[in-house]
Amino acid sequence: MSKRLANNNIEIIPPPYLQANDRLGRFVLGRRISEGPLFHLYQAHDPLRDRDVCLKLANASCQLARTFLESEFRITNMFAACENIIDVYGIHQFEYGPAQITALSTEYAPEGSLADWLGNNRSNLDLRRLEGRRFLAELVNFFDLIQSKGAFLPDFDPANFMLIDGHLKLANLMSLADFSYLLSHHAEDSPRNPHYMAPECFVATESTELGLASVIYSLALLVHAIFSDNARPPFEGSYEELKEKHLFLEPPPLAIDPGLEKVIKRCLDKSAAKRPQDVDELKEALADSSDGIVSEDESELSVLCTELVDTMNQGNVQQACILCQKALDRAPGRSDLLELKWQLEPVANQVCRYLEELRMNINQQNINSSLEMLNRVVQLNGGATEEMQNVAGLLGHRYAECHKYAQHGQAAAAQQNWPLALDYFERAWQMNCCDLELTNWRTLLSNIVETKRGMEMSMQSSNEPSALYFAEKLDGLIGGINGSVSE
Repeated sequence: MSKRLANNNIEIIPPPYLQANDRLGRFVLGRRISEGPLFHLYQAHDPLRDRDVCLKLANASCQLARTFLESEFRITNMFAACENIIDVYGIHQFEYGPAQITALSTEYAPEGSLADWLGNNRSNLDLRRLEGRRFLAELVNFFDLIQSKGAFLPDFDPANFMLIDGHLKLANLMSLADFSYLLSHHAEDSPRNPHYMAPECFVATESTELGLASVIYSLALLVHAIFSDNARPPFEGSYEELKEKHLFLEPPPLAIDPGLEKVIKRCLDKSAAKRPQDVDELKEALADSSDGIVSEDESELSVLCTELVDTMNQGNVQQACILCQKALDRAPGRSDLLELKWQLEPVANQVCRYLEELRMNINQQNINSSLEMLNRVVQLNGGATEEMQNVAGLLGHRYAECHKYAQHGQAAAAQQNWPLALDYFERAWQMNCCDLELTNWRTLLSNIVETKRGMEMSMQSSNEPSALYFAEKLDGLIGGINGSVSE
């Protein structure tokens, strides 16, 4: 179903809906991440790169969508190999039934967006305060980068930033456009998020009325959301309500360090002239604040190192490796932390591989191998984490159930109740299908039941040669069972 923009005669044609496991060229689709009037985003596997990617799909019949994707692909050349920008691999054309699809393949972010992170940690203010300081430093450095390239990020919408290995990357490269392209004051037309727009953006008629101070206001809105009690932007409502609030209302106070709050409040001044005018002035204001955001925060580093030591004493190598990296993010030159990371990383990576193999064994109903692999993981990790303890409990319960069914099956076999014995061993085998002894019992009992049925049918039809054949075969099979039971 197509529609037209309210301001002009540009037609919006959405892409078709695709299903998981559908193929587009070499790509195998996974889940649909999001959908909009112009684009649908899918997780997909790229066998050429042997990794998951994100596919941004547009209907090739929609000129506007196609232009957006082609422009986004061109913009990446300006930021090639930039650690703050998501990697873009290529632009593609596909046929899907009668539809023609244009797609952009990019780096996949399994951790989701910054907006997802805010939603998931809405009730965890301590974590947002801790991680928010690092995110602020990354956002300021990113702002510095795009300013040096002569580009603008008109609004710091958290949905446009992806988390990859715990670090922020801009995913929507079309947001790096000049201001004149984005001077739209109609809610349904604007590609910007009005929750993160400066007051002057709602009323400006010329791009010359906007500048870096407008970007700094948007950045401060995002920082305010990270540090707020409810992880939401300071103003909410409809487009017109947001316009009034941004123009006339003060944002609610934050329960953070007064120095940092003073900087954020200055960045959110209604007058653009009273805000920092560029990234250097913003960095200077942050450095002068008592919180010292852009420089190393010694108190946070101390807390992290204490937690790191406690975690190592608890024998959790994986978590210790994560904490060590967080400490290094705040103190990149600490030789003791670097040496510890070099020691922890190979062990943590091996633990990850063992855990993956453990999950595979559990999915394959292989209790014996799962228990063996779990023991390796616990020994390598230096102790059992809560997750490992839960897995051990699950496997222990399954093993006990499986052993109980096998015992009942052997008892039924001793009484020559073959159908009941087969039923018990079938249940045991379903719980531990890679166990050789259970497999042999199941096969032998299945043969006995089938042979006994064949003998009975031969006897009913008075086919004595056939009945004799089945009887002799049955005696041999039962002899094998009696030997197993006696053992």
